[in-house]
Amino acid sequence: MPQIKTILAPVDFSERAVHALEHAHSLCKLFEARIFVAHFLPPSPYEFAAFDEGLFAATAWPELGEVREKLLARLDELIDTAHVAAAVEKIVQRGDPVTQIEELIEQKQIDLV
Repeated sequence: MPQIKTILAPVDFSERAVHALEHAHSLCKLFEARIFVAHFLPPSPYEFAAFDEGLFAATAWPELGEVREKLLARLDELIDTAHVAAAVEKIVQRGDPVTQIEELIEQKQIDLV
């Protein structure tokens, strides 16, 4: 059997995310692994815009600090809904989800996503 010690479950708060988290929790119990549940606040769609409307829209996009506590609370709700009984490390970061996941795989030595 493969050695899986760390599992990353990226979530977007959808119904599918609940089911994915349930499966991640099952694997966590099977392998006695550590589980990380992560949500990523995407960058502003206008973050790199060079026109006036884009710069204005980028300033209206929420900063992570403004919404971090709400997102952590939503992660708690999702974890409860999925009946995850294991200890969970919650991660909320801003950035491109693919890039952030790749970085977390390295930083946390993730074995399974």
